[in-house]
Amino acid sequence: MPAGTIQFGVIGPSEAFLTSIPLSLYAGIALAMPRLPFELGAFLWPGLSPDGQRWLAPLLGASLVLFLLGGWFAYALLQPTGLAFLLGFAPVKVQAMLLLGEYVRFAGAVVFAVSLLCQLPVGLFTLGWTGLLRSKQLSGWRRYALLGGFFLGMVLSPSPDLVTQGLMAGLVMVLYEASIVLMRSSGH
Repeated sequence: MPAGTIQFGVIGPSEAFLTSIPLSLYAGIALAMPRLPFELGAFLWPGLSPDGQRWLAPLLGASLVLFLLGGWFAYALLQPTGLAFLLGFAPVKVQAMLLLGEYVRFAGAVVFAVSLLCQLPVGLFTLGWTGLLRSKQLSGWRRYALLGGFFLGMVLSPSPDLVTQGLMAGLVMVLYEASIVLMRSSGH
């Protein structure tokens, strides 16, 4: 096997079947995401004020875009570093082989968690729009957001290197600052 290639192993027939369950779940979420904001908007529309109805469509569209960008970001981080980290635990004379089911569960969980994390601006804007949160409060909590970003980077990043964790913390801070700018521009 050439250097740098990854070999997946399947233990038995049950492993192949059990791998299809989380794979189907993640594929279902990915296929339902374009329809989910529309359904949520149709449910919320009658109960909103005219001001709320004005913000609903852009907010749900941004939610979808942020979810997809979060999934892409996590997958991009997972490929070069996550697999190398997982395969690095094998002793020198042992051929490391990933089990397909374990990889699907690991990668799916990381991608889904980062996609949900990217909903931060939508959630914070919604809290600001309802009056529960103000942009001045968010500005005052910036250092805690940075600490939380590094903590989430440590938990969610697929490898222990500081670059990947820093990229995750940077993503959190970009989303946090975007939330502050969005809340200020809307007057909240």
